[in-house]
Amino acid sequence: MENLCALYGFEKSRIKDIPFPLNIIGNYNALKKQLESREAGLELIFVEEDGQRRLATAKTFDTGMTLFYFPVAPLYDLLKIGRQKAFANLLLSVMAYLHQVTGIPHFREDYIYLGSIYEMTEEWVTEGEYCEDKQEQQFMVDHFEMMYERGDYTLGRMAAKIEADSLESRAKRFKAKSETDTELLDCAEKLVALHRDYPDKSVMENMRRPTETDYDDGYIRAEQYLCFYWSGVDCVQDQLFDTVNAELNEYGAIEEPVSIQYFDTVQEKPLHNMDYECRLFEILHGLSDVLYDLEHGKFNGQNQ
Repeated sequence: MENLCALYGFEKSRIKDIPFPLNIIGNYNALKKQLESREAGLELIFVEEDGQRRLATAKTFDTGMTLFYFPVAPLYDLLKIGRQKAFANLLLSVMAYLHQVTGIPHFREDYIYLGSIYEMTEEWVTEGEYCEDKQEQQFMVDHFEMMYERGDYTLGRMAAKIEADSLESRAKRFKAKSETDTELLDCAEKLVALHRDYPDKSVMENMRRPTETDYDDGYIRAEQYLCFYWSGVDCVQDQLFDTVNAELNEYGAIEEPVSIQYFDTVQEKPLHNMDYECRLFEILHGLSDVLYDLEHGKFNGQNQ
């Protein structure tokens, strides 16, 4: 506590004549109040590690309770059609980097949340509980077969190291000739700059389970709101989002990126820098807009 007071210029607590551990609790609450008045969003916490409790400050990046689901169907279509090749390759590099380096999972990987939701919906279809019409049921069965096959293809391409490594060179060569081109190039260039400043950093490495809940209570995990999925305009997307929203609405807390600074040693300056997260999620919003345009027929980059 002395180290924290020294860093922030707080007066040392004057709580006296209170037996242990109540004196610790009193000092903690007094410091917590001072800290919260100093900087919004900065928390004072105890972290349990290796059987020891460490005093620390924590700052959480607010993701806005948003589902960052990125469809891979547009990528598949672009790669298979063979037109707009430069656009398709740049989009592939952006998505490959986000998958490989940033750590955003793909629904066709093992034990991924959205993959399990798709599998559950497929079971409803094959067991005849989802649709009464046999022709509609066969259409849905065929759709899942197609989705899994094409999903595996996009995962394979996105997992190839050369695709992520080619991000900067493809961004430099790309000539934007439309609004959608410009939006994608903006995402790519910002991602290149982010990589230069934070090479090999993953958004998942600073994810921390909420302090106000324990594991049994349940909370929204990062991979439940941050993932590559198949499509936002196919025949199962309504069921997908209904199921996800119903399940996630049951939880009262969410796993988000957190910056931790420990005070069991002297600290020279505050270390809560959320620059990486701010820049990354700006890129993710931009990519979401690009993919939305592609899926809703607003792609006007017919010149690639």
